[in-house]
Amino acid sequence: MVGIITTMLSPTIGVVNHIIELLGYERQYFMIQPSAFRHIYVWSGVWQEMGWGAIIYIAALSNVDVELHEAATIDGASRIQRYIYIAQNC
Repeated sequence: MVGIITTMLSPTIGVVNHIIELLGYERQYFMIQPSAFRHIYVWSGVWQEMGWGAIIYIAALSNVDVELHEAATIDGASRIQRYIYIAQNC
């Protein structure tokens, strides 16, 4: 995780700095700026927890009775509406 973040924020090859440069600003080395530490720390935690949360959520949905999926489909629910319907009825 740290390697990915370091590479993404790198002043030479980082995606973030390429976008900043395309917008007409100067490249920055975020990893040595004390003011950037809190943002990097918090957003990397959010990123990490979203992945784990998605795994748990998908695993829970895969264990749902097939009849709930069929009932939502017959009612004309879209894919997102089916997930909401199933989450409310479990």
